[in-house]
Amino acid sequence: MNRPMAAAVSIAERFADHQASFELAHIARALVIAGGRWGDAAVVAEKLHAADRAQRILKSAVAGGTSDITGLTGDFRSASSAFLSALKNIGVLEAVLSQARVVPPQTFVSAVTIALEGSETVESKGKVLSRLELTPATLAKHKAIALVVMTADALREAGPAGLNFVNSELRNAVVGASDAIFLDSVTNGLTPLTGSATPSTDIIALLNATNLSSTSRIILVTPPAGVNSLLMTQASLSPSSLNTNGGTFAGITVRVTDALPGGTVVMIDASGIIAADEGLTLDTARHANLQFDDATSQASDSPPAPTTTVGLWQTNSVALRAERHWRHVARANSVAIMSGSTWATAA
Repeated sequence: MNRPMAAAVSIAERFADHQASFELAHIARALVIAGGRWGDAAVVAEKLHAADRAQRILKSAVAGGTSDITGLTGDFRSASSAFLSALKNIGVLEAVLSQARVVPPQTFVSAVTIALEGSETVESKGKVLSRLELTPATLAKHKAIALVVMTADALREAGPAGLNFVNSELRNAVVGASDAIFLDSVTNGLTPLTGSATPSTDIIALLNATNLSSTSRIILVTPPAGVNSLLMTQASLSPSSLNTNGGTFAGITVRVTDALPGGTVVMIDASGIIAADEGLTLDTARHANLQFDDATSQASDSPPAPTTTVGLWQTNSVALRAERHWRHVARANSVAIMSGSTWATAA
């Protein structure tokens, strides 16, 4: 008699989590349709029957006279946390943070260089001593910026599908920017292992480099070609839990990213990462000129170079800027990188 009730509660909780993860998209959609005007966005959200908490957040921003929601607390923090939590199934950074040793921001931390060890002794024998050695560690601050440009007309005409569009674009932008910065940071200075043409051989080598204790929480990160090979050549190990977006493979969490070049694979022991999660902020721009160039020549400390730009106001567009803030430090031997894995290279 208790099992159906437990299942019903579980389904209700998952539905509530799913709804909460969309609250940020409700806010963003209302802002875009309102042209970035916060007062109008609160009215738009009400007309669109946006989530109750999304409406409260927009009304709070207006009441407080703020130009963005970066300073809001409470409801907005909860909404952004729900949004980020939903990314742990697709993003490398969020998957690591969900299993890392998370500490409050501005916390002083020390890494255990030499751990205490227990020992056995018998009568008339001396008791063996062990020592504990700690090394201070600094949590480096990182900020990933995801800029999404949308037109109000497109979202207004899209109807309910517009919410899914905003949510998808925000998810992809935040994941892409955050994972690129995180992977570059944790692999910087590491000597890559030499890969081969056999996935099992390479995975074992990576495990031997990172899976160092019974508390290890291993995450395998591959480019798209890598997970394709795992699916086709080793599918019998975990046929139902791995797909082209990741999952688990032989009990190992797998994440797929475009931030790694073909042939490069990374393995991370999330238990060896100490992190401070500082959340997500959201802002909008209505009157700005954007340079659509990955290798921009603009810099804050030099005069702007002549270039082609697109005006947001002239094109009836609004730019949504999501900033992901976090700090982390990686313990030695908690990350390994491998290059030359031909099974992770597109044909």
